[in-house]
Amino acid sequence: MNRFFDLNHKLLLLLFLAASVAYPLYVTAKYVPTTPEGDRKEISARQDITDLYTSASHAKSRDMLKWWTGSWIYPDCNYYRPVTSMLYFAEYKSFGSRFEYYNRVSWLLHGLNAALICLLMLSLFSHHSRLKYPLGISAAWFFSSTEGCYSFGVLKAISWWPAQNDVMSLSFALLCLILLDQGLKQHRRSLYCASLLAFAFSVWTKEMGYITLPLALMLIVYRKGVLYKELAGYVITTAMLWSIRRLAVPDPWSPGFKLKQHGMKLLMSWGGPVYGQLASGIWWGVTAVVLLMVLIGAALHQGWRWIYVFPAAITIIVLCAQLIGPGWEILVLASSWITMLRLGFYMLAPVLFWRYRRSEPGWYTGACLLLVFLPILNYGGMHYFYWPAAFQGMADAGLCLCIYRGVREMPCFSRV
Repeated sequence: MNRFFDLNHKLLLLLFLAASVAYPLYVTAKYVPTTPEGDRKEISARQDITDLYTSASHAKSRDMLKWWTGSWIYPDCNYYRPVTSMLYFAEYKSFGSRFEYYNRVSWLLHGLNAALICLLMLSLFSHHSRLKYPLGISAAWFFSSTEGCYSFGVLKAISWWPAQNDVMSLSFALLCLILLDQGLKQHRRSLYCASLLAFAFSVWTKEMGYITLPLALMLIVYRKGVLYKELAGYVITTAMLWSIRRLAVPDPWSPGFKLKQHGMKLLMSWGGPVYGQLASGIWWGVTAVVLLMVLIGAALHQGWRWIYVFPAAITIIVLCAQLIGPGWEILVLASSWITMLRLGFYMLAPVLFWRYRRSEPGWYTGACLLLVFLPILNYGGMHYFYWPAAFQGMADAGLCLCIYRGVREMPCFSRV
């Protein structure tokens, strides 16, 4: 009987993994260039495509060792990215100048990342025997949704093959967190060591991988508290990777950091739709959401029935639109309600994550989302938002679980 249930569990896992991959690949397939004309036109105008393709075409098999002991395949741009260099070299040997196949590799790696996001959510929320599956698949779907906040980062990364380093670096980072979480829960040292290796490969693919360090440290503290050996293992590994990079590339390229400019960019990234509304001088939506949160808090404390809360909520929205906004007529537009929902979810997230911090790792997904913005503050390309898109999907799924729990506990909904 136990073998039967184990078999059903494995089949269910495979089914959800297949669904978590199939939908992201389906919705993004039309954005992947299928003809080479676009890149061949760009090759004379875009420096990245020109230099990467030319360098790969001139490289020899013996050059692979140089990429592990010096700068990467891109000329005159000092980075230590040996794994990415080997990827571009392998693609050139396999596809030549047929760039449409390069983009298909990015597309397939994106499908792999969707599956890894699903697996990470299943691991983080394993204490929910049933809910963990819809959580995993919803995180993967949110990640690839063309309506997501950072969908432009996903679409750029899978349609412009020089951004493969972002996609593959995330693959290794997600694998690192999955192995680490399973190693901590199962007390298996081999999985912990494998997570360190995946972390190293993420860094060797792109420097963005270094941000995996605080993500891993937070996960260790969340699962087991302050485990000095495990924490030290990641810190020492990071120091070793940094030292190897400095020895191989003594003068790495960097765009520099400007406190005011990048501080505003961080505020914009962390503020999300709230910052967007306030920076545009639109106050009524944020004000309405704040008042609605106060109303819901009072309803929870006093045990009001929902038949009284709902009319009061509608009244608050109408008054804010009329007195602070352009007028109540704006509520006729569907976009106004969509904006309200986005503001509500974004402002409610920290409250619910904090409320359920001891029983749900939703706070962890939210903290990861905030941290992955730090390495990209001094960069402006759209593909740099591929990582935030992934953790945004996980944070959205974690928020959905917290909302579900919060609604079930609300007296105004349980006493109808």
